[in-house]
Amino acid sequence: MSTTISLMIQNEKVFAKVLKLPISVTVKDSKIPVSSEGLNFIVKGIVSVFVEPKLNELGAAGFPLPVINSVHFTNTQLTVAKDTLLIATDLKYSG
Repeated sequence: MSTTISLMIQNEKVFAKVLKLPISVTVKDSKIPVSSEGLNFIVKGIVSVFVEPKLNELGAAGFPLPVINSVHFTNTQLTVAKDTLLIATDLKYSG
């Protein structure tokens, strides 16, 4: 399972959208008869109806990059690697 997210930088904010959020659960032990298939159906429904829309709402609002009043990012590029989010940018001083 791997999650797919679209990322974009604009106006010194990082915007995100969840494209794929697969989830799978397994019942290991239960005192009541619960099937993994039924539980997966419920969890996937909850994720698609509640979790994904909330994550996309937060991502659409954007996450501000740390900036100083007189220093701004220009020509910003975003690179995603394993366990890493690299932000490369030029700095413009307007002081």
